[in-house]
Amino acid sequence: MKNLFDEYQIPQERYVIKECTIEEAQFHEKYDVIIAEGFLHALDNCEEIIRKLSGLVKEGGVIVITCMDSVGMFVEQMKRLICHILIREVEDYDIQVEMCVKFFEGQMKHAKGMSRSVEDWVKDDMLNPTFNNKKIMSIEKAFEIFPKNFSVLGSSQKIFTDYSWYKDLEYDERKNLKQQYRTKKHNFLMTGLDETALGVDASIFLESKINEIRNYAIAYEEEYSSFYLEKIEEDLYALKPVVKKISAQCLEFTDNVREVIDILKRGETVGDFSEYRGFYSAIGRTQQYLSMVKNKVVWR
Repeated sequence: MKNLFDEYQIPQERYVIKECTIEEAQFHEKYDVIIAEGFLHALDNCEEIIRKLSGLVKEGGVIVITCMDSVGMFVEQMKRLICHILIREVEDYDIQVEMCVKFFEGQMKHAKGMSRSVEDWVKDDMLNPTFNNKKIMSIEKAFEIFPKNFSVLGSSQKIFTDYSWYKDLEYDERKNLKQQYRTKKHNFLMTGLDETALGVDASIFLESKINEIRNYAIAYEEEYSSFYLEKIEEDLYALKPVVKKISAQCLEFTDNVREVIDILKRGETVGDFSEYRGFYSAIGRTQQYLSMVKNKVVWR
């Protein structure tokens, strides 16, 4: 950070860097805006840190965090699985990076709004072990953590509708938003989807199967056993009726993943990516932003 600030000639008096963990940091003032981006969702003590940061927000101030759930991570998790099938017999990290970059660079060249190089994306999402953290924080979980004097200001992606009414004094914002999240979170699967709603049972089934697949994918990275690939293929097939309801794009993706896994399992080479366009073109909505505002309390 210091090198970057020096490179862009940002005067030192415009920032303060505390060289310690958030848990250790001491703060003597409250803030209008706090941004905690890209790390909370993967911490075992995310509840502790959110409570500490929310205590540092002024009344009327805003805290912005990022969340992840297994549904939004699904596309990247499957691409990560393919990478690890490819490199299962390779120990050299640089060669691993090179092989994964070569496999995906054709797709990434055509991805709009790509802010990282393909190499950085491979290192961050395909090979970084923290991607497989067993504890991840969804938007629903964040709703449960924030103190009651915080209200939802907004989210990105925007999936929530505000059903509050000035005469409905018993309206429970978080309860309503959690209900919406449970039937809409499948819209995080990938970019380009038109918004749809799933029934509660279908949504629960989708998430449970995706959680199973994620656990099998993590286990595969640890043991490189084809047993886990077979279980993943079974679960992907079981998902077909639900993903078909969501979109043809999602159905094509899951079908393509099964095909690519099967090819690589046999030790064969995957052909031109255009043959598996559903797999290569899909980009997951991995990370969601959530902003919360601290309510002003006026005593009369």
